[in-house]
Amino acid sequence: MNVYAPGKKFNHLTIIRCVGVAPNRNRRWEVQCDCGVIFEVAGGHLGSGHTKSCGCIKMAKPFIERLPAIMNKILPMPNGCWLWTGCTNNHGYGTVSVGNQSQYVHILMWEHFNGPVPEGLELDHLCRTPACCNPYPGHMEPVTHQVNCLRGNHPCFVRRREGFCKRGHEMTEENTARVSTRPNIRICKECARIRDARRRHGGS
Repeated sequence: MNVYAPGKKFNHLTIIRCVGVAPNRNRRWEVQCDCGVIFEVAGGHLGSGHTKSCGCIKMAKPFIERLPAIMNKILPMPNGCWLWTGCTNNHGYGTVSVGNQSQYVHILMWEHFNGPVPEGLELDHLCRTPACCNPYPGHMEPVTHQVNCLRGNHPCFVRRREGFCKRGHEMTEENTARVSTRPNIRICKECARIRDARRRHGGS
């Protein structure tokens, strides 16, 4: 008896017909998912259960249903950080799939325990640990993007906090100018003089 035959059902997929043989001698089948979608799949994937549907049943569970599994990937640290041990992005922030979309774990945790992040604000890691997802005071705080940047570990912002511009000039009152249209922005006069001199000399 042929295991793979038209009308045979594997999980949510029903075989329609054979559409060819792959170089590895594995037959490819045209199948129809229970949702109505028709596509091709390797016979081996059907038999092993690797492919169970067109993808419609892979919709991620709501966050509240995934919370126990997410908590299992959190490692409490002596300093109070809840260290995420799952997937992270290039910047070290924890990510998880919810509703077929990749989302930040620290934001999900904050919103679950504290409610939505206020409009116009973003979460700043006060503990300076991107993988931390502790939503309680001392580890995360909703702030503006500007404040979040100024608190960051980028050398440019570290120098700014120490009272220097990004090129190392001290931002004294005498060496500081403000933009009339953006009074919160400070400009280093020494950097401005250097730029003007370069323009006068053709950028050399």
